Amino acid sequence: MNYLSSHRHMTTGADSICHRARATSAAPEYFKSFHHEASQWTYVDGAVYHNNPVVIADSERQLLWPNVRHPDFILSIGTGIPQNKPPALSKEKRPTFRGAIAFFKSMINIVNATVDAVLDCEKKWTEYAGNVTSGMGAQTASQKLFRLNPPLPVVPKLDDKHKVTEVQEDARIVLATDPQIDRLCRRLIASSFYFKPDDSSRKVVNSVSWVQGEPASF
Repeated sequence: MNYLSSHRHMTTGADSICHRARATSAAPEYFKSFHHEASQWTYVDGAVYHNNPVVIADSERQLLWPNVRHPDFILSIGTGIPQNKPPALSKEKRPTFRGAIAFFKSMINIVNATVDAVLDCEKKWTEYAGNVTSGMGAQTASQKLFRLNPPLPVVPKLDDKHKVTEVQEDARIVLATDPQIDRLCRRLIASSFYFKPDDSSRKVVNSVSWVQGEPASF
């Protein structure tokens, strides 16, 4: 929903902040869903449907700037991915059940498979990047789309707060040697400048491109 839209379910104020925090943290199995009385809407953690919200963010961008076809810069940051993801059990190795137990077990397996697919952030990013790349070209996309999701020795459980410091240190070590960081930072700095280039002023001196222009107005 557009940030500028008047159709907002929660108004501003201290109560609204509490409601929003409660709604966005309503992760199944950890916190119950949040029912907002004023709007009669019920909320669950956004990760249930959009654990990687890049598509939602880009949809918001298009609502705010409908005349801009492609994003100027997209940075998607993950919370870490296990270095050695355990392989899924083959059909031959999966335990078998009979009767009513088999039915409920099969339903659980279906639910788990669905959740795994929905929570696969890397898959969502790959799908999004592929769609955007097909529209702007691979070379341009490589300069505009960035994904940071450091491989970690162990990705802790959602509620394992004692592992936060360890995860931070593991991520710091990995990112310190990531060659993408320097290019990403340069791109972030460059994307913060808005000006209209003067095509006639473009020149290359000692393999360095120089462009002159004037501040752009919006």
